Amino acid sequence: MEVGCRKAIRRRIWEANHLFRLMLFKGFSPDVVTYNCLINGCCKTYRIDRALELFEDMSKRGCMPNRVTYDSFIRYFSAVNEIDKAVDKIDAEDVTEVLGLCAA
Repeated sequence: MEVGCRKAIRRRIWEANHLFRLMLFKGFSPDVVTYNCLINGCCKTYRIDRALELFEDMSKRGCMPNRVTYDSFIRYFSAVNEIDKAVDKIDAEDVTEVLGLCAA
């Protein structure tokens, strides 16, 4: 049963990515919510390469990542026990204001 559920989730993520590409093809501009949904889904299904690709595309299109965006990456890197990468991601971007962190 668990395998079938994973297949269904992967299928839904594939459909969401397909719809996203169709959206771009038709000239629609995705917003931060659209990107966050896709990035979160990719992180939850361990597709970090696609999530990072979406993050770069988000920046190129002038869409500013928010707390939800970074939370998805932090949860992924925590789940795969790569906390250092999560810290590097936060340090690489100036996100102290976005996450509500105190600058040390």
